[in-house]
Amino acid sequence: MGVPVSNVSYKQIHEEFMTGLNGTSLVEVSVLTLIPVGSTLVRDLFCLFVSDFTQPWLIMLNMFIIIAPLLLSITILNFTDFTILVSLFTIATGMFALIVTRHIQSKNTHRYWSLVKQFLNLEMGNRRPFLSYLRGQTLLGTALTILAVDFTVFPRRFAKTEIYGTGLMDTGVGLFVVLNAVVSPEARGKTSCKSPVLAMVQAVKSSMPLVVIGALRLLAVKKTDYQEHVSEYGVHWNFFLTLAAVKVISTVILSVFPVQLSGILSIMIAAGYQYSLTSLTTYILHGADGRGTRVGLLDANREGLFSCIGYLAIYFAGVEIGRYIFRKRHSVREWVLVLSVFITMSLLLWMALGIVSYAVQPISRRLANAPYFLWMIALSFQLLAVNLAGDITVTCIQSLHPREGCENKKFADDLSSTCLLSAMNYNGLLYFLAANLLTGLVNMSIQTLYIPPSLAVTIISAYISILSGLIMLLYRRKISTRFW
Repeated sequence: MGVPVSNVSYKQIHEEFMTGLNGTSLVEVSVLTLIPVGSTLVRDLFCLFVSDFTQPWLIMLNMFIIIAPLLLSITILNFTDFTILVSLFTIATGMFALIVTRHIQSKNTHRYWSLVKQFLNLEMGNRRPFLSYLRGQTLLGTALTILAVDFTVFPRRFAKTEIYGTGLMDTGVGLFVVLNAVVSPEARGKTSCKSPVLAMVQAVKSSMPLVVIGALRLLAVKKTDYQEHVSEYGVHWNFFLTLAAVKVISTVILSVFPVQLSGILSIMIAAGYQYSLTSLTTYILHGADGRGTRVGLLDANREGLFSCIGYLAIYFAGVEIGRYIFRKRHSVREWVLVLSVFITMSLLLWMALGIVSYAVQPISRRLANAPYFLWMIALSFQLLAVNLAGDITVTCIQSLHPREGCENKKFADDLSSTCLLSAMNYNGLLYFLAANLLTGLVNMSIQTLYIPPSLAVTIISAYISILSGLIMLLYRRKISTRFW
């Protein structure tokens, strides 16, 4: 367990362990974020061969397939993350090829083009599991990393960067903002309030749980002398308050401006904020006196307050993406067109990111600058594209390998009933809150920095198993904790 130290000295050691980090490459972060996507596709294809979804072992296997690859890739197998990703998609490709080959042999035909046309004309409806999958994958990745980062088995290159750089954990808040925007009432065309005042009241009401949790987290950290990384958001600000502030401000703005202008607003805010950073960067990073001191509320929370502008730009981009996703579509052919748009946008944004990060400023989550904005939107399009491709694949394969006595809708319902990602979406805020509480409990119970790798993985596995079991139990009993 290591050499015991005083609480004060251990807190300082822990905080130093989290500071001064520079992250890893964009490629490695992309690989890590794609691993849960590969796991989900393998799970979906495997479930096509399952006839009885009521078996407890299936739920356990479901959870294992989704969780284990990511858990191992960010801990003891972190240098084989690319191999894990390739293995997952190789397994999925093999299952796809097996079913297609069997179908062609049974039909005694080699007319592949007719099979492609059959796929394109399949009914896919308006269900968007690829979107709920991405939300669940983001929740899972966040839950795993917020505890794993406190152990030495978690590579420092995956942790949040200090000023500039790209770590796996730098994607968390950005993806949450995008995904919240994609499913927002504005994106789904379900807004009915025209008055900015009423819009603000409704937004504050819907964001109140985030405000309360943010305030409670602040009190808990200060009262328990819990380790904190002040340069991340500031002395009093935190992740929950950022989400709440962005939601309220965006709702008020979209009650004045047409939602059709979301994309334009996104670009204007990102560009305007980046221009202001030419003079603001020094202040945000080093404070009013240039020495990093924090006097007054604004100076004490400058990172959290100013980064909200960048996250607001990301949110409006997410609204624009959501407006496109929630258009009515029916056939696979129509969703293939959506897939091509996602891929094209992702490629264009990756190229723009390369230019802007070289010519203007490196990526900085702490500043939420324009390069970070481009990174989050490019990564979101990439993850949406791969998840949608998996969704289309499962739809096509299901038409060739129907389960006995089971229609497409029945299969989708059965799959959802055992799906850990669906359970996370059902009680998303509770899942994230429980993850934060358990993380705090673990850190107050043991000195995580002195835990050997094998024991650390065991603790993280137990933690994520408890979280998953709790959220799945509530989901299976259709108990929702959303009351606002």
